[in-house]
Amino acid sequence: MKDTEIIRFMKKHYGYARTMDLIREGISFRDLKKLLGQERIEQVKKGLYRLKDEDRTPIHDFVDACLAIPKAVVCLYSALSHYELTTFMPTEIMIAIPQEYHPPKIAYPPLRVFYFSKKQYEMGIETVKTKEGVYRIYSPEKSVCDAFRFRRKLGDDTAKEALFTYLEKTDKDLKKLLDCAEVCRMGEVMKPYIEARIG
Repeated sequence: MKDTEIIRFMKKHYGYARTMDLIREGISFRDLKKLLGQERIEQVKKGLYRLKDEDRTPIHDFVDACLAIPKAVVCLYSALSHYELTTFMPTEIMIAIPQEYHPPKIAYPPLRVFYFSKKQYEMGIETVKTKEGVYRIYSPEKSVCDAFRFRRKLGDDTAKEALFTYLEKTDKDLKKLLDCAEVCRMGEVMKPYIEARIG
């Protein structure tokens, strides 16, 4: 298969391809090595490749992480930054996975992994389809509550900033926020801040 056909195949799949899919299409390891050498594609992890893209956005990194780690959910600062609920820009993609899950090592993007209990992992997952690909991310409400849950590790100021910014939104959902707070066991911590802002 010619290089252009390989690239076309990968573009049909959001710019990604697994080794087994490429082999099924008649692509040899020599073809792969050639494209890697030309820096037209790069390896995300063993068995997963993506087209090199000069116009990368954080969404590409979310897609990479969720493709490489099937149970990954974008969380905490990465999710808050995505929703414009914080001014902090994380240098790593923060992902949540279930406590018992062992994620594979990936070459890119740089990740910071958080282990969530089953109940806290499952609540608030949203699957987003974009032109860059598909990724999983926690809802704004769950992301704010997780920031409070990890405030001692990640910073109290960021958790408060996220909550206060969320409460200013016209499309805020207080019931959803409080439901997430209960699951995250942050209801008693967050309620005084909420009441002080909205009464």
